[in-house]
Amino acid sequence: MHTIDKGFSEFMSQATRQELQESINELTAYRDRLHKEVINIGKKLKLHPKNIESTVQNHEELANLERVLKKLHSQLAADGNN
Repeated sequence: MHTIDKGFSEFMSQATRQELQESINELTAYRDRLHKEVINIGKKLKLHPKNIESTVQNHEELANLERVLKKLHSQLAADGNN
């Protein structure tokens, strides 16, 4: 397990529902800003819309954010069932 994954797992196991929700809100806002920024840069570079979409789909940081958000949502749902 990578160090960042271990730290993330420890955070998730100790986080309160409120902390999980705050993290989800902040990461979602960051993901949305980054998504818009990638699209705007593509438009400024006058890339074809298909190329912009491909860049968004293959953007490593956006993919990482989606994985983390999925884990946080799962943890929040699991905590709600306890």
